[in-house]
Parts: sequence; structure tokens; C-alpha cells
Amino acid sequence: MLTDHRGWFFSVTVLMWVALLMLPVGVKGQDRVQEPSQDVQRKVEKLIEQLGDDRYTTRERAQAELTKLGFAAFEALSEAQNRKNVEVAMRAKYLIRSMRIDWTWEQDSPAIKTILKGYGRQDDDQRVRRMNALAQLEAGAGIAALCRLARFERTDSLSKEAALFVIGQNCPENAEDRKKHSDVIRHTLGSSRRAGASWLHVYADWLDNSATAVVSWGKLVEVERRLLQVSPDRSSQKIVRNLLRRQAEMLREMGHVTEAARVSKQLFDHLELKNEVQILEIVDWLAEQEEWQLFTDLSQRGDTLFSQNALLAYRLAQSELKLGNVERANQRIQKALQIGKNDAKEHELTAFELKKRGLIDWAEKEYRHVIALGPVASNTYIKAHFSLAEMLHDSARELDAAQTFQSLIQVLQDNRDEQITADDFQRQTGWIRARMHHFFALHHAARNELSQQKTHLEQALVADSSDADVLIAMYRLPNQDLDWQRRVRQLIQEAANAFRKQIAATPDDPAPYNQLAWLIGNTEGDFEEALECSQKSLELHPNQAGYLDTLARCYFAKNDLDQAVRHQSRALKLEPFSGLIRRQLERFQLEKQRRQTQRESLEPIDES
Repeated sequence: MLTDHRGWFFSVTVLMWVALLMLPVGVKGQDRVQEPSQDVQRKVEKLIEQLGDDRYTTRERAQAELTKLGFAAFEALSEAQNRKNVEVAMRAKYLIRSMRIDWTWEQDSPAIKTILKGYGRQDDDQRVRRMNALAQLEAGAGIAALCRLARFERTDSLSKEAALFVIGQNCPENAEDRKKHSDVIRHTLGSSRRAGASWLHVYADWLDNSATAVVSWGKLVEVERRLLQVSPDRSSQKIVRNLLRRQAEMLREMGHVTEAARVSKQLFDHLELKNEVQILEIVDWLAEQEEWQLFTDLSQRGDTLFSQNALLAYRLAQSELKLGNVERANQRIQKALQIGKNDAKEHELTAFELKKRGLIDWAEKEYRHVIALGPVASNTYIKAHFSLAEMLHDSARELDAAQTFQSLIQVLQDNRDEQITADDFQRQTGWIRARMHHFFALHHAARNELSQQKTHLEQALVADSSDADVLIAMYRLPNQDLDWQRRVRQLIQEAANAFRKQIAATPDDPAPYNQLAWLIGNTEGDFEEALECSQKSLELHPNQAGYLDTLARCYFAKNDLDQAVRHQSRALKLEPFSGLIRRQLERFQLEKQRRQTQRESLEPIDES
């Protein structure tokens, strides 16, 4: 118990003056932080004890000394924030908050510096969003920065969040890249003893294929679960769920399938069974892990939610199919289709989510249900046609895609306002008719029906001369005379110039950059300009699969097959169920293999 009763207001006022007069020495932007010596560590521990001394002057003197020590005291002060002695904990928290930390370091890439700009002025939610942005950087480029945050964040909760963003990334497939990641983690964390840092040290061992890492990880998980029980303010159900998920993934990767299922089931104890977002997240993860047998267990715990949420009902049907229960799966599908009854917008959203998860057949059922519900020519009705047609095109069902647009155009024609002239209607629906004819052309191309393909491309051009896909198809049409070739090149130039004008008019819109890059990358022109435009689109809208698809195509046009495959693979990771992206990746990989084989066949034989 404190014997000095001077009052909190006076103490806080003095603390503020200390912060102003004794500028704290923070963590500087350098490659590696100098670790405090053992003598310094002992001094810090002694000073922290003095923060709770009965004598006010001793407490103030200790705080001033710790302020001068700066980073050397950071680790111990972080731990002291959780002391039972209120005076020690309060002063430790204040000292941590008053430390100046350079969140960006000299060796950081421009992307990392941009993400972390102003980080110290952000609130907790904004900081977590910055962490997420770091985690989205390609090939683990944000790992060092995230480890830095895990080490130096002012609260344990934020430190743990940063660590989880590292742990949640996909493990590199080859040993060399795994070693690079583990080295970065250890190099950045140094001797940090914080909880998040401890997790990362074990994770680094896992990356190095340490046989004991999984056992160590299990112990960390149990420690965190106990902490959640006794001090819920220092952990969360979300943190425990993420730790358990990684533990299950580690076990599954090692072939311990039964143990992985046991750990996965423990996740259910840390869910709010009425929280749709949490349940959907875990259900999607269970599907990725192919833990189909656990779906029934979870659905029994959250029976009401599974009967009210169509997406969960479809996932449950999927698990039944995977387990060979076809009849029960069909029953669940019929029940899922009835959820939402006649709410077209709800069914449209369900279709979109099913498509995103690769459940294409069921997404098609939902889109067709939306169309059947109507009302005819409503926004939802039109969007359902468009989404269905593009999904069918992505699945290479070109005739079905074309006919979907064809039926939409007919409905719009039949319900056209009398005040809209035929010419105006043609202009308003031009882009739809262009897509329809493009899909018809693709259908005929697959059947080697060149004449019909050409006819539909001509009709698509009349409908919308700026459709890049139509121009690309015309450019690639085989066995065409010089007049056709000259005409197509002229049209490509005109479309490219139109995209350039759009870029000049709206320089912060990524779409025209992507359109110009896609058009040139698939035809002819300045491939360097195309590459720069594609990169700009991704700068404006990072981690967009369609834009990465374009970037890969630009590299392919420049004969850089390594980069083409690399970025196309990134696109497929973002949209793993996209048929268009997958087929383009397969094409790039085949071409890369063909050229490699060709080079090897030309290499001289060593006869020594």
C-alpha cells in the first residue's frame, strides 16, 4: 500500500513536465537495435522496483533515470505495465507512451515507409489496418516491419496483433525462402521477451523445420488460453483462435491429421455462436483445411445460425458431399435456396459469396433464382444477369454466357420506356451487346467456326468500339488480309488514345491504367508504357487480382516469363477459383517450360 497521499493530479502533472524537460531516447531507424547489456538490464530492473517506492522522491528519481535510458528500458517497462503494484504499472505505461519510436527504418522500402507514415499518431484500429497492409505486401516484404511492431508496440494487444499478421501469412514453399523469413524474424526481434515476440521465435523455429516447434507452439497456446481466463483484458478470443488455427495447420503439414482435427475442434470453444462473421470465418478455414467431419459438430452448436444463413447452409451441404452423403447434401441445398425467400438482394449476395468460394454450380442456382424473382429490369435483376454471364465466361461456358446477355437485352427491349428512342437504347446497351457478341465469338472460336466468330466480332465492334477484349480478339483472328490488319491496328490506336485521355482526366482512377495496359499487353505497342500503367493501377489499388493478371500479361509481352508466372501466381492466390486467371497461369507456365526445354536442347554436351 502506498504511504504517500499527495494525490494523482500532482503526480500526473509532474510526469508531464518530466516528459517535456527530459526528451526520451527512442528506438532509432536503424538496421538492428543495440541490445542492453546485463548490467544495464539489472539497473533497469532496480529502477522499476523503485517506481513503487514509498518515497515520492525515489519514485520520481527512478522515473527520470528510466527516461534517460530510453530503449534500454523498453522491454522491462513493457512487462512492468502488468505489475499488480498500481504505481509501478501506471508509471511504466506512461514511460512507454512517452518514448519516441522511429517506426520506419533506413532500409525500409518505399512501400513500407508509405504504410508506416504517421503510424505513431494512429489509434489502435488504424494501426491494425496498417499492419494488415504490411501483411499484404508481396513475398513477405512486410515481415521485418511487422516484427518491429511486435517488438516495440506500446501495448501487448497491439504487439500480439502484429505477431499474428506474420504468423498468418502463407509459409514459403521452398526451404531457402523459409530460412530467409526466419532469419528476418530473429534479426528484428533480438532478445525481446514479449509474448508476441515469443510466438514469432517459435514460428521461426517452425520455418526452419524444427521438430520441437509444434510442441513449443502448443505450450504457447495453452499459456494464452489461461491468460484469457484470468486476465481477459490482456488477450482475446480472436487471438486464441488464430493461435489454434496455426497450431492445427502445423500439425496437418506434419501429417498429424487426427491431432490437427482435435485442435481445430478446440476453436469452437472460442466462438460467439451467434456471430455470423466469426462462424463464416471459421467455416471457410475448415473448408480450406478439409476438416469436413467437424462441420456437423459446429452446426449442432450453432443450429439456429446454420438454418438462417444461406452461405453456412451451403457450406454444410458441401461437407455432406465431401463425406459422401449425397442425399443429405441435396436436401440441405434445397433448404439453403429457400433461405431469404423472395428477397432478391439477399439471394444475389449469397450468389456472389458462393462464387467467391468456388461453389459455382450453387452460385448459378442463386443467380437464376434472383432472375426468376424479378422484378423485371430492376437493378438487382440486371446485376444478376451480368454477374451470371461473367461467371459463366470465367468457367469457359461461352454460349451460356452469351445467351444470358441475350435474354437480358430482350427483356430490356421489351420494357423500354417509350420516350427512349431505338438509337438511344442501342447506345445505352452497347457495352452489353458487345460482351454478348464477344462471348458468341469465343464459342465459335472453340468450335473452329472462323466465319461466325468474325461476324460476331464485327457486331461487337459496332456495339462498342472501345471494348478491349473485342479488339484483342480481332487482333488475334487468324488468316486475315492486310486491310483487316490495318483497320484493327487503327482501332487499337484509337482505343489506346481514349484510355490515355481518361488517365489524364482522372489520374487517381486505376481502371483506365489497367485497360490501356491490358489492350497493349495483349496486342502491340509500347510494352514499357503498358507495364508502367499496370504498375500504376496496382499502386492505386494494391492486391487486386484482375490488375495483377494484367501485370503478368505485360511481363509476358516483354518476354519476362519469370515475372509473368510470379505475378500470375499472386493473382491466383487472391482469386483461387478464377478460371480465367488459372488458364492464363497455365499458359505462361507451359511457355516457360517450352523455352526451358528448348534452351536445354541447344546446350553443348560436355564430353569430358
